[in-house]
Amino acid sequence: MTEENRSTMKEPYFQVPNDVFELNIPSREKLVLIYLYRLGNQGSEIFPSYKTIVARCGITKPTAVSAVKGLEEKNLIKVTRRRKSNKDNYSNIYQLPGKIILPGPSKKDLPPGKNSLPNKELLNKELHPYKEQIQGFPSEKTSENYTLSFEEFKTQNHIQEEDADIINYFLWKYKLEREEDHPPLTPEKWQEQVNLLRVIEKDGWDVDGADCLLVEDFERMIDKYFATNFENCNYRLPHFNQPAVKYCRFYEEVY
Repeated sequence: MTEENRSTMKEPYFQVPNDVFELNIPSREKLVLIYLYRLGNQGSEIFPSYKTIVARCGITKPTAVSAVKGLEEKNLIKVTRRRKSNKDNYSNIYQLPGKIILPGPSKKDLPPGKNSLPNKELLNKELHPYKEQIQGFPSEKTSENYTLSFEEFKTQNHIQEEDADIINYFLWKYKLEREEDHPPLTPEKWQEQVNLLRVIEKDGWDVDGADCLLVEDFERMIDKYFATNFENCNYRLPHFNQPAVKYCRFYEEVY
């Protein structure tokens, strides 16, 4: 197999047990389970809030709550719920199993000569040598090449007025400081930025009251962001929305 045909990862990635994809569970549960494995880091306890799960997975809160409940009932995760003194809840603590036990035949139950379970993926997940024969006709507007401005995205999607005002202020500040328009993003990337806008967290913990921040609070955070000297930074919205970056601006200007 030639090097150019080999599937490689150039971006940061995480590991998920292969058997996750053998589980006969609803897609919402599989998506949330994969996200929890992303955070799990080889079995450590994790504590994302429902707000964070919703933002990262692109689902609604009822869907996230239902998925967590389903995974817990199937013993695929362990959940510790923590209550505040005012009967509200802190974020749950989640534990992931060391391995996933699937229903069905084990190796000893297979006919002689069968040394592996059926329907297993190859250990070396190589690209199909005839990939061009199964791709079909390319779309004119695929997620890889279709980008648009925020104004165009906003006209096609429902966005809360205050959230739109915050992003528009960021884009105005970007043009003022960088002397160019903010690069267009894919529709999926714009939606991700909208979902993450009010997610402010530190070490996995959500900041209380982030949902109640005013547009003026975000404007001060954005002003401080562009006044901060970041090394090798493009000063674009996805960078501002990173948890550590946004939390520091929140702490400096709002807290």
